[in-house]
Amino acid sequence: MPETDFNKMSDYERQRAERIARNNAYLEKLGLKNSAKSMREETKARKKKRVSKPKQRVAPGQERRSARKRGNADDLVELSNDWDETVGGFRQVTKKVVDDEEITYYSTSKVRSSTVNIDVEEYTLSDADKKKLSKNCDLNYLNKLAEFLTHHNMCSEANVRSVMKQATALYSGKGVFYKWWPEGHQWFMEGIRVTPLTDLVQVLLDAKEWENTYGRDKGNGWLLDHPLKKMLIFQQFCLNNPEFMDSDLKLGAWLAEEEEGSDEDEDIENIPVYQSEREVTGNLSELLESAGTMTPSKKTKSPSKKSPSKSPSAKKSRTPVKSPRKGGDPAMLPFVVKQATPEKTPQKKSAKDILREKAAAKAAASKNKSETAATKSPKKSQREILREKAASKMKAPAKSKKDLLKEKVAMKKSQSSPKVPKKSVREQLLAKVATKRSESTIGDYEYGEIVDVDWGGTGEWYEAEIKKLIPSGKGQFGICDSYDVRFLEGGEFGEVKSCWIKRRGQ
Repeated sequence: MPETDFNKMSDYERQRAERIARNNAYLEKLGLKNSAKSMREETKARKKKRVSKPKQRVAPGQERRSARKRGNADDLVELSNDWDETVGGFRQVTKKVVDDEEITYYSTSKVRSSTVNIDVEEYTLSDADKKKLSKNCDLNYLNKLAEFLTHHNMCSEANVRSVMKQATALYSGKGVFYKWWPEGHQWFMEGIRVTPLTDLVQVLLDAKEWENTYGRDKGNGWLLDHPLKKMLIFQQFCLNNPEFMDSDLKLGAWLAEEEEGSDEDEDIENIPVYQSEREVTGNLSELLESAGTMTPSKKTKSPSKKSPSKSPSAKKSRTPVKSPRKGGDPAMLPFVVKQATPEKTPQKKSAKDILREKAAAKAAASKNKSETAATKSPKKSQREILREKAASKMKAPAKSKKDLLKEKVAMKKSQSSPKVPKKSVREQLLAKVATKRSESTIGDYEYGEIVDVDWGGTGEWYEAEIKKLIPSGKGQFGICDSYDVRFLEGGEFGEVKSCWIKRRGQ
């Protein structure tokens, strides 16, 4: 590499070139520099190109006569096992062109067709029924239907909401839309209004046929079946109670009004009959014949419409039917007849009586609830109840070992007799000094504290700088330079705390 090029290189390139040179020198030293190159050349050996041979031309007159090679072969023919006796062999089946219209497509799934589970002849509207419903039939029809579903059929809010959605669409003439039906057939009863005068049984049949043709309802009947059946039940209720459609009251108020009227009728019917002086018991018909009178004819009940039979998708109507008013006794007999009649079986309660009892029970329950709420303390919230439970479950925090040891020591102290406080080392030394002052061995020594000690001496005596002297009976010593010291307390070097001292030069 030229020197000029080497100088122009960056530091990294220069280091790389030096490293490559070192590696090459090492490989050359081992005798491996050219072996890698030779191996690489062996792997890169080029393959020889194949020389294409020229196509041999066929001499004229020797060409292949195969129709398959020329591309003019006939279509493959399907052989049949049917024996053709006339020809003397198998009959050849020729190709037949079939139109798409002739092909029959079969569905893998079974087609389910449902029917209406209602007696059609019994619940179809007659001309008399239409006349009965024609008066004020369109006034507040939807409101009356919602009241009927809520208070009479006892439907839930979601149920009423689903039924009223479809009933509004049918009543307005807009029709019911369903996106899963094919285009052009996604609206049922479009442009046709469904009113109380409409034959709802026929509408139900049309709805079933529509679903069987264009696709079943994926909502399990909430698209058409349930709403139409509930509208049919309401239609039968209106036939049995035509005054409900004329009334401006809601169903609850209307039932209360009817209840008052029925109570008045019962009061008229149950007028007490005062007995005469003589009472006669026996068979009523025999007594009347003997009196030369005829038995009162019983009034026949007017036939009323029945509600649809109970089925999985239609509820039985609980519509009360008014019974005809009972008549009085036409035979004015001079005595009171007591007929020995068998005990009557208890009659079934009507829907009006059931609603009346439910309303009374509900009012009594609300009254009791208000009274108990006034006497009882305010109800605790869920949060307070949870807090109390958590507080009851919580345990006292565990004491640490240190606290337990402290408690044990305190118990031992309280149980043991009081001890005399232990004297400190200084107090003990002062006591010793006071006792030994009279001895001759003390001489002129004084008790003091050593701050810095020179450990160069030998034996018991050392040089020390005394920073503080304890007053003795001979007077106060201040800060002095040097004293001769003798140990009284201490251990290893550097732990001397107190000593006897003597002034140097004395």
